[in-house]
Amino acid sequence: MRRNCLLRPRGTNIMEKILIIGNGFDLNLGFQTSYNDFLSSDRFRMLADGDNQLAHYLSKTNQYNQQTNINWVDIEHELKTFSAIVSNYEKHSENQFVSDLIQHYQTLFPSSPRRLMDIPDHSSYVKSRFEQELDNYFNTAQINFKQWFVELKATLCEHLQQVTTATQTGSDTRDAFRLLRFGKLFNKSNDYCDFNTAQLSSVCEFSSIYTFNYTNALSLINFENSEFGENTNIHFMHGSLKAKNIVFGVEDGGVDNQFMFLTKSAHAAFGQAPDISVAMLAADEIHVFGCSLGDTDNAHFKHPFTELSKRRNLERTTKIIFYVFGKNGYQNILNRILFLTDGRMSEFKITNDVTFFDLESRQVIDQQWINQL
Repeated sequence: MRRNCLLRPRGTNIMEKILIIGNGFDLNLGFQTSYNDFLSSDRFRMLADGDNQLAHYLSKTNQYNQQTNINWVDIEHELKTFSAIVSNYEKHSENQFVSDLIQHYQTLFPSSPRRLMDIPDHSSYVKSRFEQELDNYFNTAQINFKQWFVELKATLCEHLQQVTTATQTGSDTRDAFRLLRFGKLFNKSNDYCDFNTAQLSSVCEFSSIYTFNYTNALSLINFENSEFGENTNIHFMHGSLKAKNIVFGVEDGGVDNQFMFLTKSAHAAFGQAPDISVAMLAADEIHVFGCSLGDTDNAHFKHPFTELSKRRNLERTTKIIFYVFGKNGYQNILNRILFLTDGRMSEFKITNDVTFFDLESRQVIDQQWINQL
């Protein structure tokens, strides 16, 4: 039976230890759930090759990125970019997608010079054919954007359902699983440790897990029915495939009002999970594994990180461990902490017991590791 989800007051003897996971957690377990995996899937290719121009834009953006050795696409960021282009493409003529589209229509309809209309003040002109076609394209995009978005989201769900059902993870040897089982990946000497089952009784299990994934990898590896997971509360911050209510999109203020359907807060399931701010501010230990703390989740993380950087007068500190992958992962999480604390990285690290663990080299990040950046 799961423990009561109510957070205990500070000062009691019950250890409040929470785990926050993102897509990096599923990837570590061996599930092909990245946006790159999705963009490379047959399901997405079929969508992009059809009438869905949002999918076509994402496909072209992926191609542009690969040409410059950028091997990933942030779909949520590109939703904002595409909405801005659709709103006023003339302001985004330097965007490669828009530039290629202009060239395409110019080739189809060779442009004649703009002609002054035969009116006394000569104040207007007739648009060339290719300009008219461009206007038609983006007017159609404004009308069909929501339908394309819904189709994209449905295709993403189908892809994730397929890859999580088909994947054999071999999970018990992976760090994500080992963290769930043993509650830590390194010992008191900060050395990566191959813990064994005999030590389970001395390990404090996670009281709650807050997942920003749509998949239920925890169920797929039978965590919920295990001896080390049966008392853990699991909260889906972005809905789930199982409940058919995924929260997919951008942050508030990221798009024009006509495209409010793109915002996460416009989804029915948004805000239905417990407030993660309350959990973070009450926790003794916070573990963050494979979660980028990205812009689209500022609503969840801005407040607790800001507050966690202001606790210098408290007797106790919060232990916070960030599990990152390689130098880029480390630098990205530092940048996000700097933003989420309003530039108070120093106060955040002074006030809390902060540790960074590199999953690539399987070591606690120390100064020697940092010197090699």
